[in-house]
Amino acid sequence: AKSSDAPPVASPPGSEAPPKATVPTITGSYNVSGTNPNGSAYRGTLEVKDREKVLQFVWSSGGTQYDGVGIQLADTVGVAFASGKDGTGCSVIQYQFTSKGDAVGRWGAWGKNESAVEVVSDPVAGTAAENTYKVAGTRLDGATYKGTLTLKQQGAGYAFKWDTGDKSEGFGIRWGDFATVGIGGAQCGFVSYQVKPDGSLDGKWSSAGSPKLGTELAKKR
Repeated sequence: AKSSDAPPVASPPGSEAPPKATVPTITGSYNVSGTNPNGSAYRGTLEVKDREKVLQFVWSSGGTQYDGVGIQLADTVGVAFASGKDGTGCSVIQYQFTSKGDAVGRWGAWGKNESAVEVVSDPVAGTAAENTYKVAGTRLDGATYKGTLTLKQQGAGYAFKWDTGDKSEGFGIRWGDFATVGIGGAQCGFVSYQVKPDGSLDGKWSSAGSPKLGTELAKKR
């Protein structure tokens, strides 16, 4: 089974710095092993496919398929996924932070071969456990938006709430200068991977509000 973080002042959960290395191409076939957030183990396979400006992730584990959309920034990858062959409604944002705490993110939606950019800046209110930021970005249809993004510590990560004329929510974690956020409600989990020099993917994953994270190691076949 399988089922972020413009940073507040406090160090977010899972903030180990990702390794600095030449990033291999990650498309291909993998064997995966991991643990669910409840501690039980699983094994399976993973196919990573090039979908122009995003990546498609297809897992098979325990007789169940999971399908997701991924974004790669440097040696990190963020994925939002759902069970079954249809991840409609799931989106992912992968952020990279500056030393000032500002962030630039790239995001994509399942079933779309496009990606777009979001910029997070200037905290306008907040505490260590909750903070509100200014946000501006571009939708997949090219329209622009502005508004606020509020982060609140929740379970093993952070709840993200956008108010940009439309309201949306996500859940994610941060590793070092990068964060992964899955959007789309309870059906959509997320995986935050570090790309290792040997091409393997070392991941942490969960779903909205989970008190614990699962782990996953994907090794190329």
